Amino acid sequence: MSVVHVAEYENLIDTQRPENLKPAHNFALELDTDGYTLEKYQLYAKYQRIIHRESRHEITPEQFTRFLCSSPLPERTYSDKITGEHRKTGSFHQLYRIDGALVAFAVLDLLPNTISSVYFVYDPDTMGKFGMGKVSAVREVAMCVEGGYKYYGLGNVQKD
Repeated sequence: MSVVHVAEYENLIDTQRPENLKPAHNFALELDTDGYTLEKYQLYAKYQRIIHRESRHEITPEQFTRFLCSSPLPERTYSDKITGEHRKTGSFHQLYRIDGALVAFAVLDLLPNTISSVYFVYDPDTMGKFGMGKVSAVREVAMCVEGGYKYYGLGNVQKD
């Protein structure tokens, strides 16, 4: 797992400050396969119940797997013949963790030149007040810049 903008975190730690002042939390992102895990499913089920008002009967591990974990897009490395750059392609889940706990995840299709945002799930209880849809969009644009992707595509946009 990698910490977002490690250099910025190191600057924060290396900057002179009172000795007892440290970051309150550790925010980390992890690019994971689009495979099923119980941790992702439980967060998805909570999100669907609270945000989309789906019943417990509508939300099943099989439905979650079909909807967000079984993309036919294989994981590969794309080699740009013009620039020589290499970029990941495939379907992934970008996991958002605070102090190790999964608080959100983005479902992303990484194409040779595009990051396509497919779906975004967050914990409505702990993260609902932070405009997480906007946070994910900004983070995914940064991912485009950092990874050499030329375009960013939004899926169905909902006001959060």
